Amino acid sequence: MTKKYLLILISITLIGLFLRIYPFDARSWVMDFDTEVVRQALDLGKDIGQKDFSFLKKPVLYPYLTSYFLFLAYGIFYLIGSFSGLFSSVDEFVKYVFLNLNEFYWQSRLIVAIFGALTIPLVSLAVIKLFNKTKEKTIIFAALLAAWLVAFSLLHIQFSQQIRPHIVVSFFFFLSFYLYLCCLEKKNLKSFLLLGAGIGLAAGSFLSGFFAFIFLFLAGWFLNKDRNRFFGMNLIKIFYSPKFLAGLFIFLLFVIVFYPYLFFNWRTVLFEGEKFDFALSGGKHFGVENTSELLSLFGWGLGFKVILKGFLFNELSFVSLLIIFLIIYFFSRQNQPEKLIEKSGYYRTALFGWWAFSGLYFILFGLLDNGTRYRMLTPLIPFMAFGLALLFIEVYQRLGGYRRLIAIFIVVLLLFEAVQAVRLVQLMKRPYSRDEAALWIEENIPASEIIVFQNIFPNLVPNKESIEYQLSHNPDKSSLSRQSQFLLTLNEKDYPKNSKTIVDFNLLVGYNQDSVSKTYKYFKGFQPDYLVLSSRSLNIDKTKYYPEYQIAQKQGQLIKSFAPFKKSQTSRTLNFPSGLDNALIDLWAVKQLGPTVEVYKLNWR
Repeated sequence: MTKKYLLILISITLIGLFLRIYPFDARSWVMDFDTEVVRQALDLGKDIGQKDFSFLKKPVLYPYLTSYFLFLAYGIFYLIGSFSGLFSSVDEFVKYVFLNLNEFYWQSRLIVAIFGALTIPLVSLAVIKLFNKTKEKTIIFAALLAAWLVAFSLLHIQFSQQIRPHIVVSFFFFLSFYLYLCCLEKKNLKSFLLLGAGIGLAAGSFLSGFFAFIFLFLAGWFLNKDRNRFFGMNLIKIFYSPKFLAGLFIFLLFVIVFYPYLFFNWRTVLFEGEKFDFALSGGKHFGVENTSELLSLFGWGLGFKVILKGFLFNELSFVSLLIIFLIIYFFSRQNQPEKLIEKSGYYRTALFGWWAFSGLYFILFGLLDNGTRYRMLTPLIPFMAFGLALLFIEVYQRLGGYRRLIAIFIVVLLLFEAVQAVRLVQLMKRPYSRDEAALWIEENIPASEIIVFQNIFPNLVPNKESIEYQLSHNPDKSSLSRQSQFLLTLNEKDYPKNSKTIVDFNLLVGYNQDSVSKTYKYFKGFQPDYLVLSSRSLNIDKTKYYPEYQIAQKQGQLIKSFAPFKKSQTSRTLNFPSGLDNALIDLWAVKQLGPTVEVYKLNWR
């Protein structure tokens, strides 16, 4: 790749990074700071600080890789803060973290955003690696096309903004594929060791990362395959290959590092947990006791709806390019295209690995997803971009005199994708409706009055009475957020002055949408002063399905409402992406992101 094209790739990567870390003002626009990987990182720091290594035996919800990165980032932030005088001890650092959760959110999501941005050049390099023709303009343009598609992907940008492991595992999935290409090309011990490390990092990011093992298996298969042997003999031969075994050994070492409890406490995880858990987290994740619970984990095809909606409405450029390229590929009359692609054994085995991963992931996700997990689509984004780049190279040879026209159409699609991405980031910059509601509540409702929340706002600090009230209904302290657990340790002098009397409706009532009378009786028992309701959709009759809305209308008066919609769009849904029926329209139909928040003043006289 020449300096000119390298500069373009770097520019696309930097723009992609900017879209993933902007806005710079720290806040959580979709989810709380106190995510599971953050809790694990903070617990890790606490245990290591106390020289307590029992965490090696404790099953956790997610593997430790993302938590390790966050722990390292927090350590660096602590050192910077210590040298700058922001805090002088570990205790002051911990206090800063828990009393400034929203401010700390931005620093935490930088880790995820960086992995999201690194995926951009990696996809481009994989295209070039496959052809080894770095000076051929068509190959380079295809590589830049793949990089652009990932850089401006709405789904990829949105989940790069969240402190979750899905973008991290997406990066390591594609890194494993890139290392698979290296194995096919070099066929040496070093390439297998690196591939073992790559799939180990994928497995250490998220449970689905174990799926990357398919690349090590295929590399071993193609290296040792003998056409004169039966399938079974070739399969056995893989496990006698020193290179494959070396890669497998490195992979298992990484599994021990990121799942230490599987090594130090395997009996409890596999046999003594409350429920058997496919996530190997001691029943903390998808624990099942019987066949009916196992069947409830399957989506029975709802995942295909997520794939269709996710790409058709949120990644229109992907779908449009795929349709155009396929039409040209199958209906082109040019019979002797230029031989840019030499379909050697290396090319075919590389493409087989792409098909094996993408196809199996597509089918398994479609069958198993419950119809809501758009975040699980992120690993498909770089593989789709890579596939479109290869398809572009195929069809470009067949275009003849129509090349300029098709190139203009592609540029228009890519610019449209960029505009959509910029619009999403622009909405993120605007005040989040939940944040606006929290600020209004903090300024207008006295601390002594009881506020019941349908969904707790992380911006508001609960007072000790609120936390103790919650513990009286659920004595298990682990049910509290890490912030609430920390607040319980503070004395009155150090306690935040802006705290409120906050009650979590769902946690305390034991939510039962069919029992209005039960909910009303509970409310009347302690007579809260305010009820704060938040909804992600206006397309349903809330008073019909949710008892809290019926109680609000019967016992209360709406005194304040915060809606992300423009006045003419009151029937729209919200909260990108799962709440947006059609991102093509909804990104422009809303004035800001967030739920509709309604504050009711209750009267029990």
